Amino acid sequence: RRVLFRSDATGACGYWETRVSALAIFDDGTRLSTAEESLSSRDVASFATSPISEQDLQKGLRHKDSGVRRSSVERLDNTNLSDPELTAILRVALRDDDWGVRRAAVDVIRSKHVKGTAPDLAAALIKYHPPLKSDPNKYEVNKEQGLRVEALGASRNTHFVKNITDACFADQDVAPDYFNKAFIDLGSPIVPAYIRAVLTQRVNQITTEAKVPDCISTLVLVLVRYMDEPSIAVINKLLTESADAWFVNGLMTEMPDVFY
Repeated sequence: RRVLFRSDATGACGYWETRVSALAIFDDGTRLSTAEESLSSRDVASFATSPISEQDLQKGLRHKDSGVRRSSVERLDNTNLSDPELTAILRVALRDDDWGVRRAAVDVIRSKHVKGTAPDLAAALIKYHPPLKSDPNKYEVNKEQGLRVEALGASRNTHFVKNITDACFADQDVAPDYFNKAFIDLGSPIVPAYIRAVLTQRVNQITTEAKVPDCISTLVLVLVRYMDEPSIAVINKLLTESADAWFVNGLMTEMPDVFY
């Protein structure tokens, strides 16, 4: 049996409205078609925020179509599940074969402040075994690792500030945006204090090397966001002593007037 969805909204953008119908084709050739119904972009948007029954949720999470699984994970935002229940579902979603499903799970962790998944993510991050079945290229591995870093930050569990920082040094090919977002999501006074300590320990490496490692630049730019006096002191020291002109010039463009 095949079920097809037919619409005539090709090329629509902004607000749109169309007439839709469903066609079922059975193995014996029987064809059944529903009456046309009106569907608009407003209907589609409201579906994403509408409540979902537990039965439909479980069906969707196990569906063979990754788009349906992703949609079901996204709709977890509109449920009243307890933290343990959400954690159990998200643990499965974070191991899904489809990156989009894993991406949706991380967004739910952020929006629902779910902390229960963070220990699993930290363990996976430390072992560095991305759940990819094919032989992944470097871009795919780093995208996967970056998403795990982001998920640790989304949990808002400050215990993982060290894991995120360690990953910054271990995986220097991962896009800095993942680390920036993770540190911002943690949003705790612990973050600048820890980063200051790490930078202070590595100050000789930073000030004597002709090329400052990208992870150092990432941590410094995170520190700029806090604007507290201890952070300003550390950054000014790096500015005046660093031998990397590109690092200094790049940092100056990001800094507010207080540093001039």
